[in-house]
Amino acid sequence: QENRERRYRERERQIEEHRKKMQEEEEARERLRNQIIIASEPSIEDLHLDKKESEVEEAKAIIAQRS
Repeated sequence: QENRERRYRERERQIEEHRKKMQEEEEARERLRNQIIIASEPSIEDLHLDKKESEVEEAKAIIAQRS
């Protein structure tokens, strides 16, 4: 009886360790996915910079037309 209970507790512990390991791996995959998504999205600063660059190009074109 004691042996059976000890084996049962040991199995329960192994199952819990495995569950925790799988959960940690899934959380790590989720963090990686989020990092990839964030890295692929342009930031607001990038968008503002693009707008300023296009405004500069537009101003250059207007100045060139007047010359």
